[in-house]
Amino acid sequence: MGSFFILVSAFLFSTMTLMVALAGERGIPSFQMMAIRCFVQIFYSGFLCLWVDINPFGEKGKRLLPIIRGIIAPLAASSLYFGATKIPISDATCLVMSSPIWTPFIAKAVLKEPFRCINIITIVFGFIGVLFIAQPKFVLDYFDKDINESNDNVESDKAKPGSMDYTIAAVICVIGAILYSVSFTIIRKSGSTVKYQILVFYYALIGGKFKVLNIRRLY
Repeated sequence: MGSFFILVSAFLFSTMTLMVALAGERGIPSFQMMAIRCFVQIFYSGFLCLWVDINPFGEKGKRLLPIIRGIIAPLAASSLYFGATKIPISDATCLVMSSPIWTPFIAKAVLKEPFRCINIITIVFGFIGVLFIAQPKFVLDYFDKDINESNDNVESDKAKPGSMDYTIAAVICVIGAILYSVSFTIIRKSGSTVKYQILVFYYALIGGKFKVLNIRRLY
C-alpha cells in the first residue's frame, strides 16, 4: 500500500510542476503560486489535524523540528517553482529531485547514519547527471561547441542552457535539492514523536506567512 501512495505522490508532484510551468507562462510569479498553495494547504492540513483530534501546533517541547521544517521546506518548493518558470520543466524537476545525492551527507551528520561505499558510487553518478542537466557553459564548451549553436536556434521563452539565466535557475534548483534533503532528514529525526499532519500544517503556516510578506512588499 505504501508503494501505491508513493506512485500517486510522484504523479501528483509531476502534475503540480506542470501546472506551475503553465501558470508561469501566463505571467504569474512563482512566489504567488507558492502563497496560494500554502493558503489551501493550511485549511486541509488543519482539517486533518482536527479530524484525528490532535493539536495542529503540536505538543509543547516538540515544536522546534516542525518550525525548522516549516522554514526550510517552503524554500525548497519555491526553488522548484522558480526553476519551472525559468527553465524546461524536466530540467528543473530533475535538478530539484537530485536530493538523494545530498541526503546521505546530511543524514550522516545529523542522524549518524552509516555512509557506505554504494552511497559514494551513486553520488558520483548522480552528480555527473546533475552536471549534464544543469549544462554549465564550461561543460557545453568542453564536449561540443555545436551544442551551444543548436541551443541558440531553439525558439523558447525559457532560458537556454549555457546562459547566465539558465545557470542561475539551475543553481537555485540544486540549492532546493539540498534543502529538500534537510527537510527529509528532519522528518526522519522527528520519527513518531511528531505527526505528519503537524509537519504539513507548519509547512503551510510558515511558508504562507513568508510569501504573503513578499507579496505585500511588492504591492
